[in-house]
Amino acid sequence: MDTDSAEKGASQPVNEEGKEEVVEETQANEVKDEVEEKKEEEKKEDDGVVLIEDVPSDKVNLRLLRVNGNRSDVLVNAKDTFATVKQQIFNSWPKGWTDEVPEAADNIKLLHFGKYLEDDTTVESHKIPEGQTTTVHILIKRANKELDEKDKDEAKETTSCCCIIS
Repeated sequence: MDTDSAEKGASQPVNEEGKEEVVEETQANEVKDEVEEKKEEEKKEDDGVVLIEDVPSDKVNLRLLRVNGNRSDVLVNAKDTFATVKQQIFNSWPKGWTDEVPEAADNIKLLHFGKYLEDDTTVESHKIPEGQTTTVHILIKRANKELDEKDKDEAKETTSCCCIIS
């Protein structure tokens, strides 16, 4: 039994040192996690993506949802027309959304409950509530020039001639 107690006594300082190492390691991991969270927040800010948690009672928060799943929020007034909203979206287009950038506000299409939101209608006319977040799908129309070039490319690929001689 003396050897057991001697072994326990000898192993106790090792356990305390081990506990101290574990505590130090845990603290180091917590610091790393905080640093990573800050980096992620900065990255989100750098991308220009804005997600608003607290919506003022006199504003409408439109959460823009793209086909690829990207999201960003924009605060608007209920009396704003969707032409104004589109211009605001165009002016504050997130820097991280480089795969599809509209050439003008007219190239932006907004959908709410499966309906296109027309430029001359207001936010409140679609019964979008103030003080809340409402998801709106956003699509980017290609410019006519882009369409013409694509149509020409497709025409080159699909053009064929057929001559029947009998």
